[in-house]
Amino acid sequence: MVNPLQRYKSVSVLILDDYSEFRLSLKQMVESFGVNHIDVCTNAEDALACYSEHYHDILLVDYNLGDGLNGLQLLAELNHRNLLKYGTNYVLITGETASDLVMGALEYRPDDYLAKPFTKTTLKSRLDKLVEKALAFKPIYNALNQKKPKTALSLCDQLMAENKRVSIDCLRLKADIYLKQLNYSQALSIYNSILHKRELSWAQMGVAICYLALGESYQSLELCKLIVTKNSSAVEAYDLACECFIQQHDFESAYAITQKAIAHSPNSIIRQRQLAKLATRYNELEIAFNAYKR
Repeated sequence: MVNPLQRYKSVSVLILDDYSEFRLSLKQMVESFGVNHIDVCTNAEDALACYSEHYHDILLVDYNLGDGLNGLQLLAELNHRNLLKYGTNYVLITGETASDLVMGALEYRPDDYLAKPFTKTTLKSRLDKLVEKALAFKPIYNALNQKKPKTALSLCDQLMAENKRVSIDCLRLKADIYLKQLNYSQALSIYNSILHKRELSWAQMGVAICYLALGESYQSLELCKLIVTKNSSAVEAYDLACECFIQQHDFESAYAITQKAIAHSPNSIIRQRQLAKLATRYNELEIAFNAYKR
């Protein structure tokens, strides 16, 4: 077992905030925990480049970052580009404690979020839990980052047998592994087993993704509609609905749903490219031009 006083020695942290005083305060807090490797960035573009080089264990990201991507959009971009390593914890920092957008982020990548203002004690308590979980899952994450999915699946089963408290996390990880292997039937089975116990939006998204991959676009679309009814800021559901409409050759609806997604999150490169393609199809050249320009 790792000594609690030593657990942060090998942890690397990336701090992203556009406000200099808060950056410094956060850096001093993290240093006091014993973290030796800390990188600091002022905008999402620099953070993307920095993380791509160092693959930090913890990202502490403010939601409001001025111009460019905000903290939630950075999270979406990291996932879109498949840059986020297994074992990295993404912590969103915000002053909007009741924001549906923040809750949506937690549903789809549930590491943690911190509401301003917070104390050093609060920050350490949250990070302690994340670091403890990362240590428990470290052999699994290492196997996945080394492209050894079979080993990771076996280790998930072993960890679930040893610690029932992490069963949901292990099942989610197993479903994700099966998705990446294009084994949609196995992934679907796991997501459904989770939904029998708890109604979680990320599990519903998983089912919707599996349905679409298995050619059941109408069932997938119904789930997407259910998800956005509960959370209008769940942009991943809009994106998946667009794919459903395209599979059904309903390009007009695909165009409309993409415009809705853009209204919620306009800074995603992939989403803007999709809008440009669909706008070109309908000869909306000014919209297409602006989307490509973005």
